[in-house]
Amino acid sequence: MNKQSILIIDDELLILDTMSKDLTDEGYKVDTAKNGDEGLNHFRQTKHDMVIADLVMEGLNGIQIAKEIKGLKPNTKIIILTGYGTRSSAIEAIRLGASDFFLKPYNRNELLQRVSDCFEERGNLAHGISKTLLDKIEEKSLSRKEKEVIALVMNGLSDKEIAVRLFISINTVKTHLKHIYEKLEINGRKELLKLAIS
Repeated sequence: MNKQSILIIDDELLILDTMSKDLTDEGYKVDTAKNGDEGLNHFRQTKHDMVIADLVMEGLNGIQIAKEIKGLKPNTKIIILTGYGTRSSAIEAIRLGASDFFLKPYNRNELLQRVSDCFEERGNLAHGISKTLLDKIEEKSLSRKEKEVIALVMNGLSDKEIAVRLFISINTVKTHLKHIYEKLEINGRKELLKLAIS
């Protein structure tokens, strides 16, 4: 019925088995790999819609895998999974284009919700936004956070309200908006709103 394809890369066989089963039961098409090199070979052949990769593995780690995959197919959803979670690792993963980051042992319901949320990102953003803007957003490979900021701007929120909603500073919101305007080649909020209804 579904379904998007997901590649799980983890050197723990128990994680590969249980997560693969959880996602397959939800209707996703799942492949697994026990290290980064094997995972990238899989990905080059299949170009999966999502990759869930362990952060700490022998050989290529999750950050390196995210970088490689974004180079091959920029719109791939990436979730970094780790038992060694630190804030800096999370920030680095998100900066490189990861859609999400969470710790193991994972909770099945949380996993399924996070995967579903990642896949529905465009759909959530798309509500009430013109095809012109959506196409530009995809073409320019905006980050997940930039898409979240745009969605909140479309909902009429101020910079301060966006900061509260996303748990970031107002300066960070302004930086995201600056990058959004640069990527979309527009001159500010008014042009963004105009583009959204064109």
